[in-house]
Amino acid sequence: MVFNGRSKLFSEGQPAICPYCGSSETEFFSLFGAQLLTAQYYCRACRTPFEHVKNEDVLADAARRNLAQEGLQERGQE
Repeated sequence: MVFNGRSKLFSEGQPAICPYCGSSETEFFSLFGAQLLTAQYYCRACRTPFEHVKNEDVLADAARRNLAQEGLQERGQE
């Protein structure tokens, strides 16, 4: 599905959609999957890891996750 030249499943601010159950309750898991061009996600609904081809939205998910982890580390150091 493409909407305005971008994947409808990966619209900005939209979570990745699980290919197994169709849920949007997914979280970015790892920037590196089985292939260099894939990233891993985890579906909280069906508890299944899955991979998506990296694109600018996947890289944005990775950046958000890193910022969140840095924030948690800073709070723990205070």
